Amino acid sequence: MDDVDATLAIQQLSLYLSRFYGKRTILLLDEYDTPMQEAYVNGYWRGPS
Repeated sequence: MDDVDATLAIQQLSLYLSRFYGKRTILLLDEYDTPMQEAYVNGYWRGPS
């Protein structure tokens, strides 16, 4: 997914949540698992047993 698609998806999600709840929304994104995912994908970690 490129940056443009990701940006549009996040904007749409925020809009849908706002419509559903009738309130302004804020999306908080956290990438705490990125290093473990990259290690797994690149063969440096086998993952949980």
